[in-house]
Amino acid sequence: MAQKIFKESFIKPLAEQLRKGDSKTVKLVKKFPLVYTDSDVISLDDYPDLSTLSLFDKSSSKDFQCKNAILLYDKLRINPYQASNPALWTFLALVTFRDYMNKLRSDISDADTLSAGKYLLTHYFCAGSAVKDLLLNDISLLWWGAHLTVQNDTEDPYRLTKEVFSMLDYTRHLLPGSQGRNPAFRHAVLEFVVENPDLFKAKSEGGAGSREDKVRLILRRLNTFAGYQLFPFFNKDEIKDIIDGMRDEILHYKKSK
Repeated sequence: MAQKIFKESFIKPLAEQLRKGDSKTVKLVKKFPLVYTDSDVISLDDYPDLSTLSLFDKSSSKDFQCKNAILLYDKLRINPYQASNPALWTFLALVTFRDYMNKLRSDISDADTLSAGKYLLTHYFCAGSAVKDLLLNDISLLWWGAHLTVQNDTEDPYRLTKEVFSMLDYTRHLLPGSQGRNPAFRHAVLEFVVENPDLFKAKSEGGAGSREDKVRLILRRLNTFAGYQLFPFFNKDEIKDIIDGMRDEILHYKKSK
């Protein structure tokens, strides 16, 4: 079977109603399987069909997103151009992995339908093929999170994938950022954290900052450096050397209240 996607003529009006906060549409998208006909979809013959694939829900384990990213990336063997198709991720979120999405986003409130509509648009739909849009759709995030971090030439190809899904800051700030789109940059940051576990303990002695605080510190410092460092011309090891120069600051960093 070929992978299906919605036609724009079907999905665009639905998105418009969500944007307006239409209560009936919000309820339809949030709780019930979408009713559509064969004339509302097209088939992509060169995309693997995922209709029988099941994802781990958020109650299964703490690292359920990482497990799902690896599972989806392994099953959905497509190239980046194909994976930039917003219609693919919208269909997968609204239909194929609907149960997963409803459990993941079970906290959507009915009290404010305008906010609920925008929330559903952000996570179930995919506004475009820009990096920030692809990383906001919860299913697209899984595939792209794996694609942007996989290292096929290492013993554990997904070691950086495991790291990137361990912290929201990575998927919301590192990957979609202008520097993070550079493979050398994002791999340098993730590798440094993975290769220096003692430096990033959950809580260091002496009241030092948490692991998350320290990663945020690195991202802030590198963002400052980006103002006068030509990172696109640096290789991964050179960027890791810059981070290594922050070692003492990272070790003793304490987040101010």
